[in-house]
Amino acid sequence: MAYGYWKSGKDRDEAVFHLYFRENPFDGGYTIAAGLEQAVSYLETVRFGKDDLDFLATLQLFSDDFLRHLEQFRFTCDVDAIPEGTVVFPQEPLVRVTGPILEAQFVETALLNMINFQSLIATKAARVVYAANEANYCATCQTEGRLLADRSLSRLLHDDWPRTLEELEG
Repeated sequence: MAYGYWKSGKDRDEAVFHLYFRENPFDGGYTIAAGLEQAVSYLETVRFGKDDLDFLATLQLFSDDFLRHLEQFRFTCDVDAIPEGTVVFPQEPLVRVTGPILEAQFVETALLNMINFQSLIATKAARVVYAANEANYCATCQTEGRLLADRSLSRLLHDDWPRTLEELEG
């Protein structure tokens, strides 16, 4: 899409993109907004390095002029966002990106992934804490004062995931 905008001379046209989600995770009544720090860090440093440009050149899809354009790429859009940790609901914008369409379109997928994943994890943590408090569950009592860990990622991480609390704390 970026190449199409650039070729048609529309790459500097003003665009606004709102990042939002359609449904609360876990059939819950809320979501916790998170991931803003990672998103801001990405936006401040996003660049096309030599390896990126060399790879794109091997695809033989882009002109040399466009690759030179990408070499100079710097994110200049304005970004507004809901503060980290805010309770949010479906269809509410969490982030708004305003600026040249090529730049806004380019970062859209990365922002969606960062904000959505971090918000999912933050919401899960908030729900676990809420459930523990509502059920009069005392994690400290149950674990003899040791760390309580959610092992939902253990299937994904396999051997890299600690098998015991001692491994996790060590």
